Amino acid sequence: MIHQPNWETVRKRYMDFWNHTLSGRAILNMRAPAPVDEPPMLSEPLPVNDLHDRWENAELILHNALYDYGRTRYYAEGYPTRVVNFGPGNLAAMVGGTYKLAQDTIWFDNGPVIDDYARDLDKIRLNPDSDAYRVVFDMTRRFAGESRGRYITAITSLGTATDIAVSLRGNENLLYDIYDEPEGLLALTERLDDLWIEVYGRLYDLLQQYQTGCDSWHNIYCEKRYFPVQCDFAAMLSPEQFDRFVMPSLRRCCDALDYGDFHLDGPDCIRHVPSLLSIPNLDAIQWVAGAGAAPDSDPCWYGMYRQIQDAGKNLILLGLDADGACRLLGELDQTKLLLNVGCADEREAERVLRFAEDHA
Repeated sequence: MIHQPNWETVRKRYMDFWNHTLSGRAILNMRAPAPVDEPPMLSEPLPVNDLHDRWENAELILHNALYDYGRTRYYAEGYPTRVVNFGPGNLAAMVGGTYKLAQDTIWFDNGPVIDDYARDLDKIRLNPDSDAYRVVFDMTRRFAGESRGRYITAITSLGTATDIAVSLRGNENLLYDIYDEPEGLLALTERLDDLWIEVYGRLYDLLQQYQTGCDSWHNIYCEKRYFPVQCDFAAMLSPEQFDRFVMPSLRRCCDALDYGDFHLDGPDCIRHVPSLLSIPNLDAIQWVAGAGAAPDSDPCWYGMYRQIQDAGKNLILLGLDADGACRLLGELDQTKLLLNVGCADEREAERVLRFAEDHA
């Protein structure tokens, strides 16, 4: 593993986290830039000339990733991972939708695929000949095949049924469907769950030809079937609507996995935490406060964090700095905690590690 000499120990600690048997300090996925005077593994990154290079050029993407790994040091449970970054919710473009490349993302809500549930539901089926399917599977195979134990290849951000339904039906239409077409919406999400389970299984099985276990865009290793489920559409739903239209899908997906976590995005989704905590096969909640809100390390969120941990679930927080990580390590149950921390240098990473051990 590139710049992670203790990979076997790291693997075990991640599985202790998933199995709720972690002891001592929290899982700390930490990284810092390599010293500037250290020669890189590769001479230089390749230029990104257009949108194809940014999103679909597997050779260029992998070359630049390897360059970055060589310029990075990993500490505690940090390690290099390569996710197939083809936009959030890309399953939509494998089952009847389309995609459009942009500078900062890939758009999948390019016009309703379903105008009428009774007439159009059968349009939603897996198309292995679609461009999105081809790109995702070819890139996954390429990244995993080239890894040779140097990094972990992650499963792409497939999305989950309700957010995929937004891409296929349209956000405003889906809001009306809650009142006007509830049975049609439920039928669509159930069909999307089946397709999600099928595609996830194919990607997982593909990865096992080259590595043990998997990863996701959360950069969390797992030796078995794991994935972050989500529903950003939940920000517009009441708890009753969430329980009726989203919870059955989340349960189906979690039941198809060995371990799962939920991507809880923003203050408008906090009202759904009690429902999420009731899912037996949901092992963790990953929180992000989002733009305009207090940072994830702010004490205003501690009550929710303790609610999650007191329910026996793990808490995952990504994109922290060293000071924010230390604040959280001093306040929360470290045996149910995973922090992803970007450090300025080795000294800062060691400071966070010492703080975690002193407060475990």
